[in-house]
Amino acid sequence: MVGLRQKLISKYTEILKDANPLLVFSELRSTSDYTGFSNLFLPDVPIEWTPGKRVLVVGRETRGWKPENPINPADGLHCCIQKLMEMHEKHFNNMMARRGERGMRFFNFVRNVAAITRKGNVAWSNIFALDWKNGIPTEAKTPHYSALKELSEKLLKAQIEVLEPDVIVFACGDAGNIVRREFFPTKGENAVCFDGRTFEHTPNKYLWSFKLYGKIQCFRLGHPSSRGEAHQAARKKVLLEIQSYLNTSHFSFGAQEVIPTEC
Repeated sequence: MVGLRQKLISKYTEILKDANPLLVFSELRSTSDYTGFSNLFLPDVPIEWTPGKRVLVVGRETRGWKPENPINPADGLHCCIQKLMEMHEKHFNNMMARRGERGMRFFNFVRNVAAITRKGNVAWSNIFALDWKNGIPTEAKTPHYSALKELSEKLLKAQIEVLEPDVIVFACGDAGNIVRREFFPTKGENAVCFDGRTFEHTPNKYLWSFKLYGKIQCFRLGHPSSRGEAHQAARKKVLLEIQSYLNTSHFSFGAQEVIPTEC
């Protein structure tokens, strides 16, 4: 994965060298219109990433994202990128090592995916590259929203370009899906999402599938924190769809392991 990681770092560097440094480096922020932002979210490369089994799960935003040690901009952009990627890797590995905890529905779902593909073939990203005051950024309440959205779009598209996932699950809820459609239009001359499909007995608002760029199988879900029966049923259906699509029936798919109580 060394070569793939270096390719991702190069993409991050290309994007961030021209970005607003106050969005990139939390240590440079001093005014109230910036201090509400979290640290920058930069996903690392999964440890296996086997072709034919690669699944990217895209959430909405982090809720508080702070490194254990301050990241010094004086060390240079390349060093800062590596530290932020290491922060992502450490947090992801910590979450994946847990099991079925209440209040952790997003990562419970990611672990369910990993039960099909193995942990090393699951990647985690978000629609937004920063959160605002530990929550989702909004146009009405978040300063520099347009710049944040533009930066988030570039970073997510770079991750998809480099990682080339076989499947993407957009599990980012209604608010995240509004932005997702801006990043990846479903209609019009700029559309990049094709072959939309609904599912029997499941209303479109709970689950929809499409092909991104005509080749990446995608599923759109509500955020895994949604407790309703329809949302839970949609998440279970996606797990079955992923298993079928990746043809991984030789992996363990027992109901207790793949679909825990806190689905």
